[in-house]
Amino acid sequence: MQPKIYTSFEQLDRAIEISKIEREIHYQKIVLHVQRTKESLSARNLLSGLLHLNIPKSSSRIIKFISPFLIQWFFNKKRGS
Repeated sequence: MQPKIYTSFEQLDRAIEISKIEREIHYQKIVLHVQRTKESLSARNLLSGLLHLNIPKSSSRIIKFISPFLIQWFFNKKRGS
């Protein structure tokens, strides 16, 4: 790949500005992916996927309390205990 040759400072400044904007776009994409991953790993989403139920967001406190018991029950069931 050949390096780009700039004939004026305006071209160079424009290329730098484009590069900064592209970097910011990539950073925001990463932030969005991290947020989506955190949401998908929430207790409500994990339990709804595990139990194949649609659990409303309003019951998040109950789920945080009950989820350890349900997870333990599920693993005991799979082990055959």
